[in-house]
Amino acid sequence: MATFSPVLWSQGGKDGNLPIKFRLHIGNKSKYFATDYVCKPEQWSKETRLLITTLPKKEKHPQAAYINSFLQDQVEDAVAIITRLQTKQALTLERFAEEFLSKDKKVEVNPPPDHRTNVGAYFTRREAELKSEGRIEYGNTHRYVRNSLLRFHFKIKKDIAADFNKDFSFTQIDVSFLETYLRWLRTSSCTDRTIRTYLCTLRTVFKQAMRNGVETGEYPFNEFQFEKRLNLRTRKRALPKQQMLAFIKYDAASLPLSERIFYEMFVFSYMCNGMNFVDMAYLQWKDISDGHLIYSRKKNERRQHADNTIIVQLYEEVQRVLSLFQESAFAGNGGYVFPIIDPEIHKTPAQVADRIKSTRRRYNAANQRIAKAVGITTKLTSYVTRHTFASVLFQGGLPISQIRPAMGHASETTTQIYIDDVSALRHDEIYNALL
Repeated sequence: MATFSPVLWSQGGKDGNLPIKFRLHIGNKSKYFATDYVCKPEQWSKETRLLITTLPKKEKHPQAAYINSFLQDQVEDAVAIITRLQTKQALTLERFAEEFLSKDKKVEVNPPPDHRTNVGAYFTRREAELKSEGRIEYGNTHRYVRNSLLRFHFKIKKDIAADFNKDFSFTQIDVSFLETYLRWLRTSSCTDRTIRTYLCTLRTVFKQAMRNGVETGEYPFNEFQFEKRLNLRTRKRALPKQQMLAFIKYDAASLPLSERIFYEMFVFSYMCNGMNFVDMAYLQWKDISDGHLIYSRKKNERRQHADNTIIVQLYEEVQRVLSLFQESAFAGNGGYVFPIIDPEIHKTPAQVADRIKSTRRRYNAANQRIAKAVGITTKLTSYVTRHTFASVLFQGGLPISQIRPAMGHASETTTQIYIDDVSALRHDEIYNALL
């Protein structure tokens, strides 16, 4: 029997604070893992193994909510590692420690003084870090959120002649601030999904700032439960099965080369579990062997302990497309299947991201023209194949529990977003349902 839980160490400093650690217990052996957090004994619950959040404000640990969230996240990660190692019959103290400590736990160095309390400057610094790691789009998201927050701050403070670019402190972010910001985003014509992205990003940065010693007020996001107040259902992008079949049967031989390439990629995406456009861009010939395509979603590559592998059987239509892209006129460069990324040209993460973005625009435009030619009025984008794949399988009777891993989703809740409501189900085989 293996257990992993937070514990309050019995020895600490002269100030009365004791260190919070994790204890791993396997059989009759134990191992401890340090954290950066301390608390007073009276602030700790031996029953829940968490900080007590119901104490009066003067007695409660100022970061109780955040630290509890951190501890629970680490326990969840640890349980996943234990379960996986037990399945492989490879669970030992040493093997667990190797995997647990290899997680992406990089603690940022405390920012310089002008970054310690300023929200905008902290976001700018985070954007630069993300882009240096090759996470260009996520870095851009931080820039968008920063600009939004500064515009909002200017708006609510304009009566005291605030400068549009004037920064403000994390201590100003409380529940009242967040409620007002949410209302302002809605009046600014932001969709609920955009609002969720902005608030989730702000929540993540607020947590990072707290961990890095930046002066903040109490963690406000436990009380500010914004996600339950947002309509996160997306506009349905799935095509009816018959329309998708009409697209697949289109005579593409007469198309110009560039449009033919994009048409074939669209068909390939649908037949390969609704493969995301970015994943297609990164797909290499080495990912294909023994009649299967095996790849990991680019979006999830940092989730080191998630099951991120997707396996696609190379059915006849998929093999036809792959054979086409082995020809010189269609072939990609540098081992890539599709002619999107060229390692000789796109050498930096920013160049690769720009190339994928511009190619996706041309891909969408080309397939929209073909859709119009076969009588499809739905706007075609790179997301349509993914939604259609999920919806067609679900309408064919396949349960969400089987569709989820095929799409590389971490939860069935995400898969549900892709599925159209249906009233009658038939129990067909997965790929028979597609064609």
